[in-house]
Amino acid sequence: YPDGSKTISDPVKTNLQWNYSGSATVKSYSVTISQKSDFSGGFTINGTSATSLDIYNLFLGKNYVRVNATLDDDSKICSATTEIDVDTTYPRNLYVGAKMTNDRDCGGRTTTSGGTIRQGLLYRTCGNRYNMDGQKIDEEGKSIMLDQLGVKTEINLSDNGSYNVNLKGTKVIDTYMDYATNSNPSRHHFSRNTENVKNVFNVLADTSSYPVYFHCRIGTDRTGLIAILVNGVLGVDLNEIYQDYLFSNFGKIGKKRYIGDKAGDDNILNYMNEIEAMPGDTFQEKTYNALLTIGVPRTTLNKVIDILTTGAKPNNNKGQVV
Repeated sequence: YPDGSKTISDPVKTNLQWNYSGSATVKSYSVTISQKSDFSGGFTINGTSATSLDIYNLFLGKNYVRVNATLDDDSKICSATTEIDVDTTYPRNLYVGAKMTNDRDCGGRTTTSGGTIRQGLLYRTCGNRYNMDGQKIDEEGKSIMLDQLGVKTEINLSDNGSYNVNLKGTKVIDTYMDYATNSNPSRHHFSRNTENVKNVFNVLADTSSYPVYFHCRIGTDRTGLIAILVNGVLGVDLNEIYQDYLFSNFGKIGKKRYIGDKAGDDNILNYMNEIEAMPGDTFQEKTYNALLTIGVPRTTLNKVIDILTTGAKPNNNKGQVV
């Protein structure tokens, strides 16, 4: 099993090849990828004059792909649409340049109510200069995050602003969370960071924030808490929530993460057990209750659910407490 010592979570790049038989001279090619046949909400990977290009960050499920060509007179033409089917098994891993690690889309999962979490809206990543080599995000990574992922808001959960990526034109929100130590065990990620959790959910309840990415340093523990709370309130199966936390071991995070006694200070069961003790028949209801208890309004939670999911929504009217 991966031990967090190297990045092995980047998506496989697919080499797309094509032929051009027109009489005009092509200046450059690019490839546009979308979840929709009208290519709305998609992204473009720029290429060169070569008739092939590596494409990556495909969506889970069906992808619509077309090749665009810019001619010498600067006019543009495009190919017919090609469909590429990608296995729908979560996660949608992301390549964000060679200097970043532990990056993935929070969307793509099916919820216990039968809905689906939307892809392309919420990303969890590592922080800048923290892939355990102290490397800063490179220009390729910045271009991918801005031009492909289209991020608008960065949420920094770490206790140091130097981990901010600070992409041009994006809004940066610092809401620093305590980290686990021997005297401050990991349950405090939740119980001592309630204001920070509320700050995050306020951002996620605002449609103008999206797409959003959130991180701490390595994108595992504090980032993991937010991912657990978001996945929980959206209705992700509890086993898949644990799976998502452990998937960080596929990134270069420096130390293997466990769940249970072997985890030490980073044992997420310390706060998971607090959530599990809340009223409710399901983990979704328990998470909803836990967030109500710390002061996240019901209206905020319902907005987050509406924004991030499509299809059947969870029913949160039973046994809720404040």
